[in-house]
Amino acid sequence: MLHWRCPLKAGRWRFAMDAPQDKESISPDELTESAGTGLYRVSVEGRVTCANGGAKELLRRWPWLERQIAQLGVSGGNRSKSDSIWVPLAEGEGFLRLSVRAAAPDPEAGVLVTVDADDRWSRLGEELAGLHSRIVFFECDPHGRIVSGVTALARAAGGEETSSAPEMLAGLLASSSRAKFESCWGMALRGTPLRGIELETEWPPGTRRTFWFSFFPLRGPDGSTVGVRGMARDISRERGLAYALEAADERFNVLFREASDPVLIFGTDGSILAANPAFERLTGVRVDELFTGEKVWEDLVHPEDLAQLKAGLRECVASDTGIAVEYQLKSRDGSYVWVEQVHSVLHDESGKARGILAVARDITRWRRREMDLRRTAAETLSQHEKAQDLIVRMTRLFRDVGQLPPDFEEYVEGMCRILHRMFNPLVVWVADADGGCRTIVWREDIPPPVPEDTCRQALESLTRKVLQRGLPCFRGRLPAAETMADEAAVKVLHLASLLAAPVRDSSGRVWGALLVADDRERDFERAQLDLLTIAALYLAGRMQAAEEENRRRRLEEHLIQAQKMDAVGMLAGGIAHDFNNILSGILGFASMLQSRVPPGSELEHYLKLIEQSAGRAAELTRQLLSFSRKSHVERRPLSVLEVIEEVLALLRPSVPRNVQVEVQRPEQTPRILGDRSQMVQVVMNLCINAIEAMRAEGGRLTIAVEVRPLTANEHKMLQRPIPGRAVCLVVSDTGPGIDPEVRAHIFDPFFTTKEEGTGLGLSIVYGIVTNHGGDVLVESEEGRGTTFRIYLPEHVARPPGKPPARVSADTVLVVDDEAIVRQMIAEILKASGYPVLEASSGAAAVDLVREHVRRIGLVILDMIMPGMDGVETFQRIREISPEVPFLLATGFARSDQCRRLMRQQCVDLINKPFKSSELVEKVASLLGRPAGVTGHEAGESQDQSSFGDSDAP
Repeated sequence: MLHWRCPLKAGRWRFAMDAPQDKESISPDELTESAGTGLYRVSVEGRVTCANGGAKELLRRWPWLERQIAQLGVSGGNRSKSDSIWVPLAEGEGFLRLSVRAAAPDPEAGVLVTVDADDRWSRLGEELAGLHSRIVFFECDPHGRIVSGVTALARAAGGEETSSAPEMLAGLLASSSRAKFESCWGMALRGTPLRGIELETEWPPGTRRTFWFSFFPLRGPDGSTVGVRGMARDISRERGLAYALEAADERFNVLFREASDPVLIFGTDGSILAANPAFERLTGVRVDELFTGEKVWEDLVHPEDLAQLKAGLRECVASDTGIAVEYQLKSRDGSYVWVEQVHSVLHDESGKARGILAVARDITRWRRREMDLRRTAAETLSQHEKAQDLIVRMTRLFRDVGQLPPDFEEYVEGMCRILHRMFNPLVVWVADADGGCRTIVWREDIPPPVPEDTCRQALESLTRKVLQRGLPCFRGRLPAAETMADEAAVKVLHLASLLAAPVRDSSGRVWGALLVADDRERDFERAQLDLLTIAALYLAGRMQAAEEENRRRRLEEHLIQAQKMDAVGMLAGGIAHDFNNILSGILGFASMLQSRVPPGSELEHYLKLIEQSAGRAAELTRQLLSFSRKSHVERRPLSVLEVIEEVLALLRPSVPRNVQVEVQRPEQTPRILGDRSQMVQVVMNLCINAIEAMRAEGGRLTIAVEVRPLTANEHKMLQRPIPGRAVCLVVSDTGPGIDPEVRAHIFDPFFTTKEEGTGLGLSIVYGIVTNHGGDVLVESEEGRGTTFRIYLPEHVARPPGKPPARVSADTVLVVDDEAIVRQMIAEILKASGYPVLEASSGAAAVDLVREHVRRIGLVILDMIMPGMDGVETFQRIREISPEVPFLLATGFARSDQCRRLMRQQCVDLINKPFKSSELVEKVASLLGRPAGVTGHEAGESQDQSSFGDSDAP
């Protein structure tokens, strides 16, 4: 390997080529992981096993290698010394080095074969060529043809035009040196290494230079020479060794002086012996100040990192290996910057450690981004935990509310007691729309502080102020609020905190208010207000049901269920919108950063953890959307009969013998537009419930499909009437039927009558069907079975339209009110070569389109924005530029608004959160690749994208 060696005298430096000393045997404990190095254990029978992680990767790249390893292991099993062979790869790919040694003193343990695929020779030659060094590394085949390094050799020989350089090494030499070269080359082919052979080159013709050549033969499996590695150094200006070493010293000093990164030389005791100008520019400390003692190391390093740095220096000297340390260094303006400092041991001629070479790099920006990502991940995790806690509370609320008695007055009082247990306040009360108190429930251990009439009057006055506002509210310190400080409830009842929500039904009608108050100052959370709002929605449903007692019971139950699911949908949709905006930034930036950090680094590990945490949060968001009937649905034309056959094929092995299954098929094949997996889930859940109901007594399961318009009675019964013809899927059984009280709750989430049931089966059925634009009706009588009717719109295929013409403009307009999402999209597109304009509102986007109508070729539009929303923005832009393509970005998947817009030409959809690669593919499908960039190059550009300027090499 190539060592820099320093005697630490007079600033003189030199390097030498040392060969590592092989050991006769090696134990498994000494095996180390190395990129490009594979370790294999070969038994005496020739069986090959991988001994480290790199071994599998090499076998995957070159499958033929395993046979070569086995042959070498068997033939070298009786050897006592280590041995190596070289195997040539494809042209231009270099050689593989295979080494064999005993795996342990016991011969029966087999041998260990090391395969080194790390082409350090070529990389070192490329690095020296980049530094304009006169040392050239090259490789030749046995015929003398240069397989690597020909350009560097030709350039070192003095040629400016390297494209016509000879491929044969002898072609570069002067005629006077060729006889000597042929003799030396023959010795090299016979296995003799040659060093310091002085030969003259003449390329281009008339330009002569003198080089020292060294040839190192590479032995193949059969003992023959399969190639030669060579090193050449131009000694035209200096023929003596002393002058050559002095020139090497000068090159190192130039590198030391001109390096852009700080470079330090430490003594073995940790004292600073030398520092380059880059160190002085970063810290503002001159080298002479370090030597005179005006500045010491403790003045430059952050106190928290000083011990770690010194420990790293000691470990570097003790272990004689490179050590990397990250610490905070004081800059010239007094602030601290993060640096990554890599230490390497410097040796003298005898190999003794004489000092430490340290190269530092400013990583402040990356550390700050890392800390920002960690903070964002922590906030996301906190939001995730709050959402989980909210779901638990919602589940408890749904369970307790579901157990309330049907009588309205008892129901209202029961709701107040549920809220008492949940919030532990002083008083909970329900008021009518005029502010009059309907029900008041005080804390059991504290009686009302004043007479009942006085209490009622004070609470009613406070309620009327809440109703005037018309929105949910919470006040943690009522005496400090200007609008509440003079209220009798504050002065007489000493109320200090308030949580209130209007009792509003789904039509927007306010029936009253639900209020929770305490005599202690409390900091209520948004989640608690959401829970109270849901409780108020329950009360609104019951108040509306009490007013409409004359309606049919089944329609009333259906309406209440819809209100419950709408309440959950309001909450889940709001949470999902905020989550998806946060997760879009996290996933987008994390995926971009992963392509900019070294593989296997600690930062890459943290980025993967962030992406995994964001993925779990995205999964929770998808669950909430599915629960609220806003989940993503991949709708395609679908045969209902095929769905039924698929379900029956899965269920037939588990159907009891006492249950008969009958399928009634229509004359024509009904088709719908839907998600196949979700429709299978609907039919599966209904069939499983029917089979379980008949398992004990037996019966008949009937599945029928009808295609027809809805009847007048069905139009009245359905919450979502279907225009035109509908596909009606009927699943009926002859089981015991459903009790009326149970039937009122069968679509409630988490409601179940089974000991091991989850209570989600029918609620998921209801959500999927309504998400497909359909509805569900249930008919059941005790002792006469149950029938579920699923109504879905019939799909009629339309002839495909002409594809939209590709626009010539290439600028992308990004419209999103969330700055982090907007910035993330812009960074990804800029890195992929697209010009980008940004707008934080719909009005700003319309103005930009007017100004740059000829430049804008695509609009990425957020559908949910304050002020001018996505639909209005879309319409306004299409009035200005009718043919501009749109990419709709939304966290609510395929909402009704998105479906309507996607029926127009040149409109596509991307669901939040998304990764950078998904965004680039969507943009390319609508706008095409940037000018002069192929699809492959665009992908590479995205993989190499970063934020702003990069310090990475």
